[in-house]
Amino acid sequence: MTITDNSLTILTERERQIVRLVSQGLSNKGIGRMLNVTDGTVKVHLHKIFQKLDISNRTVLAIVAQRSLGSP
Repeated sequence: MTITDNSLTILTERERQIVRLVSQGLSNKGIGRMLNVTDGTVKVHLHKIFQKLDISNRTVLAIVAQRSLGSP
């Protein structure tokens, strides 16, 4: 998939929440605390996000988020 300004539209609302929190620099544990889920659940969501966006890590995800959402 080519990363575009609207790449995040293919994600669920929960996945977009996680993307926003990753872009703010939160760890899986921190994201889990904010969303009241386990860090394991966050890992599962991140794995699905990486697959949908065809990216490999959270650094690239944060860059995509910055482009799509603007600066936090």
